[in-house]
Amino acid sequence: MKKIILIIFLITTLNNCGFKIAENKELKGYLISEVNTYGEGRINYQIKNLLSNKSKNNSEKKLKITLNTNKEKKIKEKNINNEITKYQMNVTTKVKFKDDLQKLSGDFTINVSGEYMVLEKHIQTINNEKKLQKNLADEIADKIIEELSDKLNDL
Repeated sequence: MKKIILIIFLITTLNNCGFKIAENKELKGYLISEVNTYGEGRINYQIKNLLSNKSKNNSEKKLKITLNTNKEKKIKEKNINNEITKYQMNVTTKVKFKDDLQKLSGDFTINVSGEYMVLEKHIQTINNEKKLQKNLADEIADKIIEELSDKLNDL
Protein backbone atom coordinates (compact mmCIF):
# COMPACT_ATOMS: atom_id res chain seq x y z
CA MET A 1 0.00 0.00 0.00
CA LYS A 2 2.86 2.37 0.81
CA LYS A 3 4.43 1.71 -2.59
CA ILE A 4 1.24 2.66 -4.43
CA ILE A 5 0.87 5.88 -2.47
CA LEU A 6 4.55 6.71 -3.08
CA ILE A 7 4.20 6.06 -6.83
CA ILE A 8 1.07 8.22 -7.08
CA PHE A 9 2.78 10.99 -5.11
CA LEU A 10 5.88 10.92 -7.35
CA ILE A 11 3.85 10.91 -10.55
CA THR A 12 1.78 13.93 -9.50
CA THR A 13 4.78 15.96 -8.34
CA LEU A 14 6.86 15.18 -11.42
CA ASN A 15 4.04 16.01 -13.80
CA ASN A 16 3.49 19.40 -12.19
CA CYS A 17 7.07 20.63 -12.07
CA GLY A 18 6.24 23.88 -13.90
CA PHE A 19 8.56 23.33 -16.84
CA LYS A 20 7.28 24.87 -20.07
CA ILE A 21 8.68 24.54 -23.53
CA ALA A 22 9.49 27.94 -25.00
CA GLU A 23 7.43 28.54 -28.11
CA ASN A 24 9.53 30.55 -30.57
CA LYS A 25 7.39 30.24 -33.70
CA GLU A 26 6.31 33.87 -33.60
CA LEU A 27 7.27 37.15 -32.00
CA LYS A 28 4.91 37.68 -29.09
CA GLY A 29 4.27 41.25 -28.11
CA TYR A 30 6.22 42.82 -30.97
CA LEU A 31 5.36 44.20 -34.37
CA ILE A 32 8.06 44.42 -37.00
CA SER A 33 7.38 47.92 -38.26
CA GLU A 34 10.32 48.41 -40.58
CA VAL A 35 12.73 46.08 -42.38
CA ASN A 36 15.69 47.58 -44.23
CA THR A 37 17.58 45.21 -46.49
CA TYR A 38 21.00 45.30 -48.09
CA GLY A 39 22.78 42.75 -50.23
CA GLU A 40 21.11 39.78 -51.89
CA GLY A 41 17.71 41.03 -53.10
CA ARG A 42 15.77 37.81 -53.76
CA ILE A 43 16.66 36.20 -50.44
CA ASN A 44 16.03 39.43 -48.50
CA TYR A 45 12.60 39.81 -50.13
CA GLN A 46 11.58 36.31 -49.04
CA ILE A 47 12.91 36.82 -45.52
CA LYS A 48 11.11 40.16 -45.25
CA ASN A 49 7.77 38.61 -46.26
CA LEU A 50 8.18 35.72 -43.82
CA LEU A 51 9.09 38.05 -40.95
CA SER A 52 6.11 40.32 -41.56
CA ASN A 53 3.78 37.30 -41.50
CA LYS A 54 5.13 36.08 -38.15
CA SER A 55 4.83 39.32 -36.17
CA LYS A 56 1.68 40.39 -34.32
CA ASN A 57 -0.18 43.36 -35.81
CA ASN A 58 -1.91 44.47 -32.61
CA SER A 59 1.22 45.11 -30.57
CA GLU A 60 2.41 48.40 -29.13
CA LYS A 61 6.09 47.47 -29.18
CA LYS A 62 7.63 48.06 -32.59
CA LEU A 63 10.88 46.65 -33.92
CA LYS A 64 13.06 48.03 -36.66
CA ILE A 65 15.22 45.41 -38.33
CA THR A 66 18.13 45.77 -40.74
CA LEU A 67 19.22 42.77 -42.80
CA ASN A 68 22.53 42.56 -44.63
CA THR A 69 22.66 39.33 -46.65
CA ASN A 70 25.55 37.88 -48.62
CA LYS A 71 25.39 34.80 -50.83
CA GLU A 72 28.43 32.79 -51.78
CA LYS A 73 28.25 30.02 -54.37
CA LYS A 74 31.09 27.50 -54.56
CA ILE A 75 31.78 24.44 -56.64
CA LYS A 76 31.33 21.39 -54.44
CA GLU A 77 31.93 18.46 -56.81
CA LYS A 78 33.28 17.79 -60.26
CA ASN A 79 33.16 14.55 -62.22
CA ILE A 80 35.97 12.76 -64.07
CA ASN A 81 35.49 14.96 -67.15
CA ASN A 82 36.05 18.06 -64.98
CA GLU A 83 32.38 19.07 -65.29
CA ILE A 84 30.64 20.61 -62.31
CA THR A 85 28.03 18.30 -60.74
CA LYS A 86 27.19 20.09 -57.45
CA TYR A 87 27.27 23.61 -56.11
CA GLN A 88 27.26 24.68 -52.47
CA MET A 89 25.56 27.90 -51.44
CA ASN A 90 26.41 29.71 -48.20
CA VAL A 91 24.16 32.55 -47.05
CA THR A 92 25.24 34.88 -44.25
CA THR A 93 22.74 37.34 -42.80
CA LYS A 94 23.72 40.05 -40.32
CA VAL A 95 20.67 41.20 -38.37
CA LYS A 96 20.45 44.43 -36.38
CA PHE A 97 17.32 45.18 -34.38
CA LYS A 98 16.10 48.17 -32.41
CA ASP A 99 13.08 48.70 -30.18
CA ASP A 100 12.29 52.42 -29.92
CA LEU A 101 9.90 52.08 -27.00
CA GLN A 102 12.28 50.42 -24.55
CA LYS A 103 15.53 51.55 -26.21
CA LEU A 104 16.65 47.94 -26.74
CA SER A 105 18.99 47.09 -29.58
CA GLY A 106 21.39 44.39 -30.64
CA ASP A 107 22.76 42.40 -33.51
CA PHE A 108 23.56 38.82 -34.46
CA THR A 109 24.67 36.80 -37.47
CA ILE A 110 23.05 33.74 -39.03
CA ASN A 111 24.88 31.36 -41.38
CA VAL A 112 23.11 28.67 -43.40
CA SER A 113 24.29 26.51 -46.26
CA GLY A 114 22.94 24.00 -48.73
CA GLU A 115 23.82 22.31 -51.97
CA TYR A 116 22.11 21.66 -55.28
CA MET A 117 22.73 19.42 -58.27
CA VAL A 118 23.65 20.53 -61.77
CA LEU A 119 21.33 18.82 -64.25
CA GLU A 120 21.47 18.35 -68.02
CA LYS A 121 19.20 21.28 -68.82
CA HIS A 122 20.27 24.70 -67.61
CA ILE A 123 16.73 25.68 -66.62
CA GLN A 124 16.57 22.70 -64.25
CA THR A 125 19.79 23.82 -62.60
CA ILE A 126 18.41 27.35 -62.20
CA ASN A 127 15.20 25.94 -60.69
CA ASN A 128 17.27 23.88 -58.23
CA GLU A 129 19.16 27.04 -57.23
CA LYS A 130 15.91 28.99 -56.72
CA LYS A 131 14.41 26.20 -54.60
CA LEU A 132 17.53 26.13 -52.45
CA GLN A 133 17.43 29.92 -52.03
CA LYS A 134 13.79 29.72 -50.91
CA ASN A 135 14.56 26.93 -48.43
CA LEU A 136 17.54 28.84 -47.03
CA ALA A 137 15.44 32.02 -46.73
CA ASP A 138 12.79 30.05 -44.78
CA GLU A 139 15.47 28.67 -42.48
CA ILE A 140 16.99 32.12 -41.93
CA ALA A 141 13.58 33.67 -41.13
CA ASP A 142 12.88 30.93 -38.56
CA LYS A 143 16.28 31.43 -36.96
CA ILE A 144 15.78 35.20 -36.85
CA ILE A 145 12.44 34.78 -35.06
CA GLU A 146 13.99 32.33 -32.57
CA GLU A 147 16.95 34.60 -31.88
CA LEU A 148 14.78 37.72 -31.51
CA SER A 149 12.42 35.87 -29.17
CA ASP A 150 15.35 34.75 -27.03
CA LYS A 151 16.99 38.17 -26.91
CA LEU A 152 13.83 40.23 -26.38
CA ASN A 153 12.34 37.91 -23.78
CA ASP A 154 15.62 37.84 -21.84
CA LEU A 155 15.70 41.62 -21.68
